[in-house]
Amino acid sequence: MGKDASPPHPPPHAANATENGTVNSQMSTAETDAEVAGDFVSCGRFSESFWSSDERCISVLMHKLKAAKQTSTDILQMVATRAAMEEDLGKRLAKVAKGALGSEEVGTIREALRTIRAELDKEALTHLELGRQLRSEIEKPLTAFINDQRNKRRAQTTLVQKTEGDRNALRSQLRKLQERRRTDTKRVGDLDLLVNGLQGNADAKLRAKLERALLAQRATEAEYLDVRARLKDADAQWFNVWRAACD
Repeated sequence: MGKDASPPHPPPHAANATENGTVNSQMSTAETDAEVAGDFVSCGRFSESFWSSDERCISVLMHKLKAAKQTSTDILQMVATRAAMEEDLGKRLAKVAKGALGSEEVGTIREALRTIRAELDKEALTHLELGRQLRSEIEKPLTAFINDQRNKRRAQTTLVQKTEGDRNALRSQLRKLQERRRTDTKRVGDLDLLVNGLQGNADAKLRAKLERALLAQRATEAEYLDVRARLKDADAQWFNVWRAACD
């Protein structure tokens, strides 16, 4: 019988290739996982999440801020009500504990009733302490937080409303100038046709009217370009103000 066939041993370079392949595969997997994880981690600014072509996202953000304000107010009212209930219950229990419970009794009954009064007094102190903690640890900080947010919101809203008002005013002015440009262009065109149609025989008044129309057209064009440049600056300012408000 022949010798048992044994599996051939891979050459050293094959083993190294296998190990390198495994390492490279692990590294590739790790890199892929890191890239995938990176897709879920945003390194951008908070404000970058609230922009759209129709600017509707800003109104969504403002609605969220108003809703958060109402939620904070509701929580504050709930905590204040709970604290008042605890304080009231504590005072009532303390009053009961000070009552003449078992004053006419003797012996073990007297001691038992005295123990009840002591427990009522402890319970009263517990409720009063809980009311104090609710006031100092939740109600007071939350009130300060709401006031701070209100002041910040007012400051930002005032600035935002001013930049928005300037922007809207310039937009309205630009629309009027666009209409005036169309009117001036039509007027100049009509007068030019009249002057040229007379083959140089137009009277001085008609030529003067054309010159005045051309001057008005140039003035309108200069004003239009100026307002458009100012609107561009106003848009940039409004954009920066909103980014600062969001962040």
